Amino acid sequence: MTADCMAFMGRLLPSDVREVGVDHARAIGLSTGDAYDCIQRMSEQYERDKPYEAQKVSRQYVDLTGHYRLMAALSAAWWEQIGQHERNTP
Repeated sequence: MTADCMAFMGRLLPSDVREVGVDHARAIGLSTGDAYDCIQRMSEQYERDKPYEAQKVSRQYVDLTGHYRLMAALSAAWWEQIGQHERNTP
């Protein structure tokens, strides 16, 4: 299961997935502009398979717990929309 949870790294994160991240960022108190900026910059780093760089970006906006919440939101959204379909395709 762990490998599945991290499968989104190094892959394109479509706008639908990013929007889920923005919703979570707003729910933890970021303004709309900061939420979009944080998720956009985090997503760019995850697409480059650089999780520690994504963490550095997010820590400019949220604490470590917030970072992991945002990472989990992006991972779960990617898995729901893309990952499980890739896994089930022969």
